[in-house]
Amino acid sequence: MCIDLLQYFFVFYNLKEPHRCKLLTTLYEEPTVVAKGQVFPTIPGATIHGGEIREGYMRVSVDYLEQGLEGVPIPVPTEMSRLLMHVHGSYTL
Repeated sequence: MCIDLLQYFFVFYNLKEPHRCKLLTTLYEEPTVVAKGQVFPTIPGATIHGGEIREGYMRVSVDYLEQGLEGVPIPVPTEMSRLLMHVHGSYTL
């Protein structure tokens, strides 16, 4: 699978409205889709779970989990959320 990351970065960096997306992990040999949701534009000073969204990160809703991959760690864990199953129906970075 080949993904043009620069193309995706440009699209999401200039995002003006929510956009459907797939969440991938690199924990396996090939990048693997682990969930589906929406990515939201980042507004300066925006927060998530009480913390400011750092530059280069975006708020993502986790609407659907791929079966059997619910235990994949999320990239930016919090005290209450460490795995995909913890943010299903909610948001992560």
